[in-house]
Amino acid sequence: MEMIVSVGIFAMAILIALSSLFSITDAQKKAVALQNVLDNLRFSLEAMAKEIRTGSSYHCAPDISLVPQDCAGGASLTFLNAEGVTVTYFIQTNNSINQIMKKTGADAARPVTAANVNMERMIFYVSGTGASDQRQPRATIVLEGLVSPTPRTQTRLNLETSVSQRKLDS
Repeated sequence: MEMIVSVGIFAMAILIALSSLFSITDAQKKAVALQNVLDNLRFSLEAMAKEIRTGSSYHCAPDISLVPQDCAGGASLTFLNAEGVTVTYFIQTNNSINQIMKKTGADAARPVTAANVNMERMIFYVSGTGASDQRQPRATIVLEGLVSPTPRTQTRLNLETSVSQRKLDS
């Protein structure tokens, strides 16, 4: 009888320990998945910033006139990249997910962010584009969205970065 009771208590202790181990393993997998998604978003934002930094003729309109102009709260950013090609960044809905898109020249737009990053808002602020304003052109990007590495976990994020033009304003 004592043996049965001790085996039962031991089995309960093992069951509790295993459930804790599985719970910790699941939490670690979610953390790694979230880290991967955030790394993708950080990489995408840094790639955008690098291209914007080496570009010129910034404006917040999706046209190709390329007349530099300041703007406060544009939904897209169009500029000439270092090779002189027109680039536009904007948000587009693909399969009910809002992704950051990049359109280069006459090519079709392609996603910059992964499919598990749902951007709710992307706003561009451009200042210093006037030739005689004595200020270096600068673009600020504000991102708001949800990252969802697994269907059960969603994390809200707000990111902002400012990028000044690398070449000196003439």
